[in-house]
Amino acid sequence: MASDVTARKEAEEQRERLLGEVQLERDRLSALVAAIGDEVWFIDPSRRITLTNPAAQKAFGVQAGAGVDAEEFAGALEILHADGSPRPPEESPLLRALSGEDSLAFFDAIAP
Repeated sequence: MASDVTARKEAEEQRERLLGEVQLERDRLSALVAAIGDEVWFIDPSRRITLTNPAAQKAFGVQAGAGVDAEEFAGALEILHADGSPRPPEESPLLRALSGEDSLAFFDAIAP
């Protein structure tokens, strides 16, 4: 019985240590994203905006965790191709990336 209690205590200590490490990494990521001067937002597989940085919040008024649908958000913006022609929301690099496309080669001008 004593070894069972010891094993449980060791498992709990390891769990607490791992939770602390995860929190440290979350804090680092949060500080990094917040420090980026360009707008940054993360979209989950269900196409909801889950994380934004202060630059995105200021430029677009998007708050992470507010349940904002990425497609609706993209459709509400006036987005232009580099040549000045309008870009349809379905061509959004964010949405294309969720579909598995490489969207790094695109440049857009965004007007909130």
